[in-house]
Amino acid sequence: MTEAGGCVKWGRRSNMQLQTLRETLSDWSDVDAAGCALGVCIGLIPTNEGWGRHKHVFWSSHPIGNMLYKMLDDLVAQGVLEKREPDFQYRWNQDFRGSWEEDVLPRADGSVPPRSLNLIVLRVSDIEHSRSFYQLLGLQLWKHAHGSGPEHYVSQLNDTTLELYPATPDHPVSSSTRIGFSVSDVDGLVAKVLTVAGAKVVVAPKLSEWGRRAVVADPDGHRVELTNPYVKSDEQR
Repeated sequence: MTEAGGCVKWGRRSNMQLQTLRETLSDWSDVDAAGCALGVCIGLIPTNEGWGRHKHVFWSSHPIGNMLYKMLDDLVAQGVLEKREPDFQYRWNQDFRGSWEEDVLPRADGSVPPRSLNLIVLRVSDIEHSRSFYQLLGLQLWKHAHGSGPEHYVSQLNDTTLELYPATPDHPVSSSTRIGFSVSDVDGLVAKVLTVAGAKVVVAPKLSEWGRRAVVADPDGHRVELTNPYVKSDEQR
């Protein structure tokens, strides 16, 4: 065997080179080659062993071989692979795109969209006062400075960094900026943030098409949406 159907490529000395299923199934491969490579891909077959030791798995009614063949057909059913009969050969479907790939595929003009939003900067009149407000929302904030730049507060939420910077004449308070958080207790957080001077309720907690939702304003007037998408009725509050 000179080439396997997925995750490995077999050389003349029976060494395996790891590759993705997309790469090694770029052309039609026999069912046993595809099944063996899929076995390597999921860790059933070691990459440092040749075909001879494992061929009985695919050339007999072996339960592992049968399972791998079924997995190949399941990938065909999901549109990941193509199958050619009566030869029983498989190859990667070049038109397949997983939902996780949609946000990183090149557009028609060749540009690639960003994977995520990773930075939001709010300019505030008093970073200590604003820190109190956002801490009550459950954010962890720590003070930081970039070199000789101004001290500011930073909070990390998954892939997104929120920074609270002091306003300056050149960079005034960014009160027109609106941000939102998905939270577990909308009503409880609204009650908490109202203990901070200058904070206010813009939209009281109520059910909406997005779940239970409220809009509050921080001491500088930034609108902050609080939403629990899992609450669909008053009984779930």
